[in-house]
Order: sequence, then C-alpha cells, then structure tokens
Amino acid sequence: MERKFHWKHEISYAIIYWSITFFWFFLAMILSLEKATFHWKSLIFFLLFLVFIAFSRQQFIRFSEQSIQISYGFFRKKKLSFEQIDQVVISENHLKIYYKSKVFEGLFSPKVIEELCQLLNDELSEKVKLEEQEVDERRD
Repeated sequence: MERKFHWKHEISYAIIYWSITFFWFFLAMILSLEKATFHWKSLIFFLLFLVFIAFSRQQFIRFSEQSIQISYGFFRKKKLSFEQIDQVVISENHLKIYYKSKVFEGLFSPKVIEELCQLLNDELSEKVKLEEQEVDERRD
C-alpha cells in the first residue's frame, strides 16, 4: 500500500525557487563559454544547479499502512500517524493537512489529487473535507 507523491510549493515560491536554480545554470554556462579552455568555477555552479534540482525532487508525501511521511527536502522529514491528523482539506489541486496546530500545504496535479482523495477517504474518511463543503459551512 505504500504510495509516494511529489508535491510542489505555492506558485510564488516555485517561481522564486526555479529562478534561483536557473541562475546557477546560466552563470555556469557563461563562465564555461567565456574562455576557450574549461573554467573550473563553472563546475561549482553546475553542481549547485544539480543540488537545487535534486532538492526539488525530495519534496514528497508518502503513505504507508499507519502513517504519512511528509518530506520537505533532504533533511526535513515529518512522520505523522493517522491519529495525529486533525483534518484534511482537499481542493482541485491543493491539499492541506492539519496536525498539532500546524498545517502542511502542497500543490498536486489533478490526477494525483484524485488518487490522494481515494487514499485519504479509505484511511481517514471522517477527517476529510472537500473545500466546497468548507465554503458552504462558512456561509451558514
């Protein structure tokens, strides 16, 4: 049953992150094309670019039998049992998990959101809310 899904940050954070990532790439390209011989400084910047790419691939949410593991990067991982989760709110491409007065927010593709919705409904049916239901409750 173990499933792994990659998540993305909010669009403003993603734009800043990828701008910084490609800054290192273009700086490495400029330094490598500046001289006819290989420029060793460009290798450092290529490595920084690859580290940023690898870091973005380490942002995932993994479901197991009794818990959810949320990874924010190489060293920041949070493991939550299903009992620790207070509420889960799902919208068309957004997932919010409320736990211990903290919130995890992640963006997913619509196909992945459907799979997540099925998994969460199987495990936490009483704690899962669709965002449309939440909006309707606020109106009352």
